[in-house]
Amino acid sequence: MPRQVVGFLGGYAFGAALGTVWGTLATAMGCVVTFYYARLAGQSFVARRFSRRVAKINAFLGRDPFTMSFIIRCLPVGNNMLTNLLAGVSAIPALPFFAGSAAGYVPQTFIFALLGSGVRVSPELRTTASAVLFVVSSLLGYLLYRRYRVDDTLEAPEEEPEGGDGNGAGDAGNGSATPAGTKGE
Repeated sequence: MPRQVVGFLGGYAFGAALGTVWGTLATAMGCVVTFYYARLAGQSFVARRFSRRVAKINAFLGRDPFTMSFIIRCLPVGNNMLTNLLAGVSAIPALPFFAGSAAGYVPQTFIFALLGSGVRVSPELRTTASAVLFVVSSLLGYLLYRRYRVDDTLEAPEEEPEGGDGNGAGDAGNGSATPAGTKGE
């Protein structure tokens, strides 16, 4: 179930404040379960089979697991379950990912809990406030995304074949890189 629906239903059942708390806790618990399912059931298989993709995920989330998961959760688009599964098969530490995710869930959960709570009382005011907060939350996520230049990390790097450049030349493990076709001095 999408976390926005959980927030809306939490707001409808418990009001904006408690709906935010319960909605965030429920979504965070789902994050933990999905993450550990992927980590325990599929990490070794996926890492072997899709090593290049897992390396990109590790590079992206490994920069700062708390901040990067916070940014992902603030964006209004994306698939929560897929993000949890991908993080689970990566090598990132669990606790910073969970903490960043939980913190990132709060803004949208509050927005949808506020919207859900307004169904019964003053719907115009709460719906308007929810829409404004949604735009602010989306802009915050976008600005953080741009600041950390997420797209640079997820681009496919060209990998060298094992054994160097394939013609026997190049560095011999001394830490210096020699372009293919040139002689080092």
